[in-house]
Amino acid sequence: MKIINISILIILLVLSVTLLENDMWGKTCFKQYPYENIKKSSLSVVISSFWGLKSVTADFLWMNVVQYIGDKENASNQYSKFYSMAKEIVSIDPNFTYMYLAGSAIMMWDTKQVDEAVEFVQEGIKNNPTYWPLNLYLAAFTYSKANKFRHLVSTIETAVKMDGHPPMLERILGNLYVKLSEIESKNTDFWLAKAKNLWLDILYNSSDKANIQYAKEHLEKFKLQTTDNRL
Repeated sequence: MKIINISILIILLVLSVTLLENDMWGKTCFKQYPYENIKKSSLSVVISSFWGLKSVTADFLWMNVVQYIGDKENASNQYSKFYSMAKEIVSIDPNFTYMYLAGSAIMMWDTKQVDEAVEFVQEGIKNNPTYWPLNLYLAAFTYSKANKFRHLVSTIETAVKMDGHPPMLERILGNLYVKLSEIESKNTDFWLAKAKNLWLDILYNSSDKANIQYAKEHLEKFKLQTTDNRL
């Protein structure tokens, strides 16, 4: 009897996955894991992806990446595993656009893997040609490589206004304002004013702990008093 029940469950599971994969929504949210990547991936990824649960698996792995980045010990070796972790996620779900945004930004400005960042965001554009924010990031990387800081500032100012942007972009923007205040001596006050306004906005309106800590440290460094007691 138990064998019959188990057999029925297996048949229902197979039928459910088949129906999902034939459905338009199913084609978007589910995907067979590429077998050629099995030897390169952890057992949990292979098992989770075998039935085509690409979105669920990618979300699970993204949470693992968040924990990895949050571990200070990993920062000491420049997050050496981050690139392979990011690539694994988008190999499972090529439409996970936030992974391309956050991943390429971390590679570009945190781990200093410039070429990898450009390659990663280009892969995102190829897989998601109508998702325009990826093109914005590619432009930012291009300006950064060419040291065109004014263009870079303008591009990132646009990016931070987008819903769902990686919080680290605010920190990058603040650092660019300071850098321009040093490069353009005639406009020092202008750029520092923009930086301080940004830090104040982060301090009072952000919910990201890293951004809040960053803002307070820089406001104190530039001797701008605040009345915020969140830290």
